[in-house]
Amino acid sequence: MEKIRVKLGFRQSIVVDSHGASGGLCLMWTEELVVTALSFGTNHIDTEVEILGVRGKWRFTGFYGCPVTAERHRSWDLLRRLGETNYLPWLCCGDFNEILRADEKLEEFKMWFQGFAADHPLHVLEKVMVCLWMLWYERNQMAWAGRQRSATEIVSGAMHCLQEFQEVQPPPKTYTSRAITKWVRPPPGAIKINVNGVYHGESSFGGVGLVVRNSTGAFLACKLVVLNGISNPMHAKLVALREGLIYAAKWSNLECHIEGDSQGALHSIQRGQTDLSHLGCLTEDCQTLLASQERVYLRVTERSANGVATQLARYALHSQRVAQWVTDPPDFLQDVLFIDVM
Repeated sequence: MEKIRVKLGFRQSIVVDSHGASGGLCLMWTEELVVTALSFGTNHIDTEVEILGVRGKWRFTGFYGCPVTAERHRSWDLLRRLGETNYLPWLCCGDFNEILRADEKLEEFKMWFQGFAADHPLHVLEKVMVCLWMLWYERNQMAWAGRQRSATEIVSGAMHCLQEFQEVQPPPKTYTSRAITKWVRPPPGAIKINVNGVYHGESSFGGVGLVVRNSTGAFLACKLVVLNGISNPMHAKLVALREGLIYAAKWSNLECHIEGDSQGALHSIQRGQTDLSHLGCLTEDCQTLLASQERVYLRVTERSANGVATQLARYALHSQRVAQWVTDPPDFLQDVLFIDVM
């Protein structure tokens, strides 16, 4: 650490050596500070700080919480003891290895990544995941073997690994009927209802989005529905299809095409067989609604062609509100509607 301190231009440092696989601790400071060590250990460095030419002292503690969940209470016991030993103004920072707020449980990241995955093709997701794996691998190489590679080398290595993997894999199976990659207008005189449902596992909430457009691509209506007691993604998708079938009855004088991006949900309705699962009643509702409307057609589409309904469903889930717009779309939907008809 002495070489690193000199290289970085710091005046002095306090170092706690590593033990086993732990990384150790280090506190460095510049020449305008006078730092006095009060105590230090595997998980903390506690100091008293004075700025030259400025009256008064304050306290700084660099802290690293115990990474083992079962022993994390010891970290908080240590902080309490440190807090009782000195009454100077106190700045405590570092890595607590602890969730301090509910929104740190990565739910927002999970929802963002689900949206990212839905909006990008498979070949892009493959490259992203391999790059993330390669970053983790190179981080370990840097920590344990001292090997450092540039960002360009890491990405190049990731792409090479992906290419080698793809070359030894058997050719993909050929599937039919999912060629749509962009939203397509319905036939003249018809309307199209795009639907989607999203699911939030920990809360069992879901959201449904529904949008209606005519053969010119013009917006007619949209709707948000908030769901409670949702058991899985298929549950949310089936509810979305039922909402679409109910909404289609408002335009019973027109031919209506209902699109969703869940092949499994559509097939469970279209095959006409008895569903003995816990979603059987919902499937039966959809089958009854479909049978009662002669000019309504269900079809599956790609996620990229169902972006408006997906955005509405996510908005319903996060806003926890039920809403409906007729003739004029909401502001947050303007851009994606425009992109669909370009």
